[in-house]
Amino acid sequence: MAGTATSPASTVWYTLNRGELTEVYYPTLGTPSVRDLQFVVTDGRSWVDREREDTRHTLALTDSRSLSYRQVNTDPDGRYRITKTYTTDPSRSALLLKVHFEC
Repeated sequence: MAGTATSPASTVWYTLNRGELTEVYYPTLGTPSVRDLQFVVTDGRSWVDREREDTRHTLALTDSRSLSYRQVNTDPDGRYRITKTYTTDPSRSALLLKVHFEC
């Protein structure tokens, strides 16, 4: 999935796939500025999970007027859930990311 702002004042684009932010492009679509942004979760002793490989993923458009998307990554064993909401600022080149972690 690809996202951007609803205004030409913002020159940021991004892609989401398999529960993670895969790339952010700025200041043009030919310039990847961020690649592979995901969380790694562990109990510190016996297990380590990466969002891309170790969770179930859902993705939904939350508001078509702002092109906001929400990713929810859920641990199959029920230990945690990570909810991430992505919104681009229509006035400037910024990608806003809100993260909620539940355990």
